Amino acid sequence: FSSMDSFVKRDKPSTSSSTGQKKRKEQNDFLTVASRKFEHSNTDVGVDKIGQLKNNLENVVEYFKLVKEIENIKGEIQQFQFVSPFPSKEYRLIEVPPAMLDAFERGESFAFRGDADENAVLCTETRTYDVKETETSNTLLLTPKIAVGDQVCGGLPTLTIREIPTMKSHYLELKELSFVSKMRLREILKENELSDWLTDGCEKKWSLDALLDSVRMSEGELMETLKEWPVAQIEGSFRWLSLGLRGELLDGAVEAIDDQCLAQDRSISLPLLRGVLSDRAKYPDVLLEWVLQTHFDVAESSTGDGNVRYLAAARPFCRTRALQLLPLVKNYPLAELEQKLEKIVPIGVVFRPEYLDGIALRSTSLTQGERIEYFDADDLPENPRERLGLLFTTRSTWTLEEISPFVAPILPRGTVAQSFLHQHCRAETGSNGVKTYCALKPL
Repeated sequence: FSSMDSFVKRDKPSTSSSTGQKKRKEQNDFLTVASRKFEHSNTDVGVDKIGQLKNNLENVVEYFKLVKEIENIKGEIQQFQFVSPFPSKEYRLIEVPPAMLDAFERGESFAFRGDADENAVLCTETRTYDVKETETSNTLLLTPKIAVGDQVCGGLPTLTIREIPTMKSHYLELKELSFVSKMRLREILKENELSDWLTDGCEKKWSLDALLDSVRMSEGELMETLKEWPVAQIEGSFRWLSLGLRGELLDGAVEAIDDQCLAQDRSISLPLLRGVLSDRAKYPDVLLEWVLQTHFDVAESSTGDGNVRYLAAARPFCRTRALQLLPLVKNYPLAELEQKLEKIVPIGVVFRPEYLDGIALRSTSLTQGERIEYFDADDLPENPRERLGLLFTTRSTWTLEEISPFVAPILPRGTVAQSFLHQHCRAETGSNGVKTYCALKPL
């Protein structure tokens, strides 16, 4: 009974703060003693207090008279009762940050994701949170409603019943994930790769909902990832476009641009691209739009036909074409690669070696000159130490500029490459003043 005073409204002390605190302590001490004395008071009061206090305002008032607290009760008395049967339902308690609570109250939906053999995550529309069960030494009582402070009704004593449907000593604790793994998503899409539009026999359809049910990330994070990859949504299903198919689409784009160059115009439109590719295969417009959106920039000038005009973007064009060439030769001489690229990119597109950052390594020697070797960051493990260990096995030292494209895909949100490398790697500064990373730091 010592906690009963927590659920009644008291007069505010009119004395000083120190006096009020002293009186409050005396009241608490008195209630503690009173609850013990109550065990011996049945004869004086004449009722079984535990049984008769339930739903009985008169006996509750008599109880507070007995412990000399009735003068401090002004209005509503809240009586907590365990429901029968107890517990009535199974509940899980979740501790959420204030921003997430605000989003929930605004109507934003949350979802638990993860397979049976994985740790569950809780996803908002744009973020993913790791879920961990935590035990507390305090028993948590769950009640639909409780009045505190000014919410407690004043006036004459009244009795309000508050039900307790369950109690818990565990709750779920959330921690925002600054990095979400994309490996499972990549595996799903690569397994259903679209390589030939005419003969495609894939029966597995991966809609947005199906993907969300299979990966541990929010919808916002998933859509941002899909924008970075060669993925198109065809008839409601997301498909990874094979390198060969991307090459065919770019071949058509180059042909369309070359035809336009005869008219002193290097821009193309969707109808023009469709007309060129119709002789090869009847590709759906969604694939043609994907090519224009990922490998072209919108031209500033417009034409009178109402169609948007596009100009080839050098970096994505050169990267995709290089991905077609680099795996074929272990160590490409840079000059030879440039010559081959010149033949398969649109007129006016100029290749630069930095366009290959993250998909190739560059090296220079006196005997062989500058050479390019295929080395794709997307093929490296996501674990930071495993990735960095493989990088240092491949090359003993790296400058910040060299290594950054290969660690960028695994950087936690809000982390720059320099601080990430400082956390995981040893570094040294050479006589030329250039800082290089040379090994993993010990655990």
